[in-house]
Amino acid sequence: KAVLPEIYTNGLLGKMRELAQMLAELEQKKGRKDIFYWHILSATNKQLIAQRVPTTAQELSACQLSDQTIRLYGQSIIASVIEYVRAFRLQRYLTDKNEVGDSDEMGKEVPVVGKDATDKNAPVERGGGKKRNGNGMVLPSGYTMILKRKLKEAVDSWAIEEQMKGLRISCEDILNSATIASIANSIPTSMDDLGDCYL
Repeated sequence: KAVLPEIYTNGLLGKMRELAQMLAELEQKKGRKDIFYWHILSATNKQLIAQRVPTTAQELSACQLSDQTIRLYGQSIIASVIEYVRAFRLQRYLTDKNEVGDSDEMGKEVPVVGKDATDKNAPVERGGGKKRNGNGMVLPSGYTMILKRKLKEAVDSWAIEEQMKGLRISCEDILNSATIASIANSIPTSMDDLGDCYL
């Protein structure tokens, strides 16, 4: 039985798909070209996480993840689940768990796996212009990936809220993936900049 109502369970399932894809892309950027999203979270893993809403390492271990997956990606997965619960104020459904936000593990800002803090591709901004790295991004690639994920999560949340009102609207109706990527790459800081992001 799922902990959350169906619409939120499905939303968390989508969030786990996005997270697995992002983590796989980060691993590939590190040179591990043989890592794909299904190596990080299987369909069963994602379904169990969406149903059980694990907010601790112990709860996550009950979702059939390997020890290596938990060691490498467990903190990122838990942080993503907690962020989702907080975003929709779903703590009331987790009555058999600690209140989200109370424990040290829940409160930590978890670094994304694969990000090197001394990114050699980091652009330096001087004056009013934005310098881009070799990939055409304003930010280092790891931060660009994080921003893409945050934008996608915001759009997912918006779409779910509209669906709760009875409107038939999808994420793609709000911002498609190309637009999200363009925003994350170019970091628009004005309406004119935003207008150039394939809206």
